[in-house]
Amino acid sequence: MLKIAYITEKKLDSLDVSGGTLKDSRLLTILRAIGDVSIFYNDISTPKKYSYILNASLTNDALYSEIDESNFDIVVVSAMMNSSFLLGYMKIKTAKIIYLADSVFHEDQQFISVKTSLLIKYLKRREKKLLQNEFCAYLGGDEVASLPTNLQASALQFPFSIEQNDFLFNKDGHFIVVGKYDYKPNLEMLLNINRLAPRINGEIHVYGQSIPKLLFAPNVVVKGFAPSLVDVYRGAKALLYAVDYGIGIKNKVIEAMSFGVPTIGYKEAFTNIALTHKETCVVITSEEGLVDGINNVDFSSLAKKLHQLCMREFSQEEIVKKVETELKRVIKHNGK
Repeated sequence: MLKIAYITEKKLDSLDVSGGTLKDSRLLTILRAIGDVSIFYNDISTPKKYSYILNASLTNDALYSEIDESNFDIVVVSAMMNSSFLLGYMKIKTAKIIYLADSVFHEDQQFISVKTSLLIKYLKRREKKLLQNEFCAYLGGDEVASLPTNLQASALQFPFSIEQNDFLFNKDGHFIVVGKYDYKPNLEMLLNINRLAPRINGEIHVYGQSIPKLLFAPNVVVKGFAPSLVDVYRGAKALLYAVDYGIGIKNKVIEAMSFGVPTIGYKEAFTNIALTHKETCVVITSEEGLVDGINNVDFSSLAKKLHQLCMREFSQEEIVKKVETELKRVIKHNGK
């Protein structure tokens, strides 16, 4: 059994349910299935915005010495790209993997403002330096493919596992839209779907927080906050997730998959998730494609294949095997 040191910049015992905390918690579950894990929390909080630019390579030497002296087989560091400690982790002598999850190179391919573009250029230099010196892990193939070719050899994949839940798909059911609508891409999606709703055959149920006060189409039913995911996905025919930019993995798509509910959306909805168009999901390229897909796709066939795919490719057992292979690859490279 591997002896693993896991450094996280998130308090995993807190009530925080942000994407970063969920990411770290999910990885911890996978690592515990592989070996004996010791958790180390590195507090990166700072009162100054953008302090990671002024203090680009802070280190926690006491923590690093403790780890290096404890004879771990490998260290996994789950780091934020805007962490002042990001480059400082290179001082750890034990074989290590920096878990970034998302790539700034991928984000640079999205529509971003001039102000954000300048910040992205700086962050890309940091990520490049890491990859030139360390192994870095990402959520999936889309992140790795966004990297310059000469850096991809140092890029590993730590995919998400998808919990297998009850099969809640209903071929005669309604469509659902889920999200926090104070997030701009989700708000734009909701406005577009509401505009197209009169052309859609079937009810559309809207779940989530910060739902704007709109004149919704007659077939759009505002449900608001739901006490459980089962309440959201029970009886659904498909998840409508027509966001047209974004990186990482979309939690809503994973949730839908776990209940056997197919998703229809632009390719950005499926980043880092290996789904096949017309087999397990519907990938659209336009609003016309969205309406046509909603009205004409056989979602029953998609739902059955999707549920089987989750059990075969995204089970915790399969993801554990993939991550363990990556860990052993780094340990071997380090000569231990």
